[in-house]
Amino acid sequence: MSCAISPSPHGLDKGEFLSTQGEFDCPDCGKQNPIEKPFQNWCENCGWGVVQAVSDKDANLLEKIYLKLGKRQGAKLFDTLVSRMPEQLKPSWSFSYLLTLALSSTVHLLTGAMIVLGFYLITLEWPNFLLILLGCTAFGLVWLLRPRVPRVPDNRVSPKDFPVFFRVINEMNEKLGGRPIDYLVINEEFNASFSFAGWSRHPVLTIGLPLWNVLDHEERLAVIAHELSHGVNGDAERGGGLDLPSMR
Repeated sequence: MSCAISPSPHGLDKGEFLSTQGEFDCPDCGKQNPIEKPFQNWCENCGWGVVQAVSDKDANLLEKIYLKLGKRQGAKLFDTLVSRMPEQLKPSWSFSYLLTLALSSTVHLLTGAMIVLGFYLITLEWPNFLLILLGCTAFGLVWLLRPRVPRVPDNRVSPKDFPVFFRVINEMNEKLGGRPIDYLVINEEFNASFSFAGWSRHPVLTIGLPLWNVLDHEERLAVIAHELSHGVNGDAERGGGLDLPSMR
């Protein structure tokens, strides 16, 4: 599992970079703001030009349900944050977690059953062509349902190349109570994410260079802390190692 940050609903396409082309004066408050293509102009001081969310009045039925659920969950999350101590905010067993675990386990059990069925059909009346075909079909389903372990990224950077960066990341991780980062990936996406790779579940932090270049020092630290918190919170391990690509 990886969790990512998206810059806007009108995000950059892969390989497209943010381009700053001069400045403009906000028509409401007069503050100067950069013109950043391909995004529309907006003012960070007064909010001029910011696209407004869909209102309840203009929304259709599905949008109204979505907005209502969003407000309800947002209020519930806020109440939880202000009423509990930090040590009480760790994820706990829930109905949705148990349901996900049950579904993942069922898929694994079906995969094991398909292996047994495949061998049974092939050896039942050897060399019956139809049974061999059915057995091979069962093996094909096993191949499709097999768990995929994310590969260790080939484009990872070495701590020897960025020793200070790795030290800052792991010092932050230590204060948050997380495992040290094994791999750092820098790519061309306007994004950042945290994930695990390999059978040993190596922590991987991915940072997109276009996103990194438009952030100031404090914002960069905030993005790193946000992504590391996914590892501390166990967001990437909610399936207990049983989550499957076929179920995502």
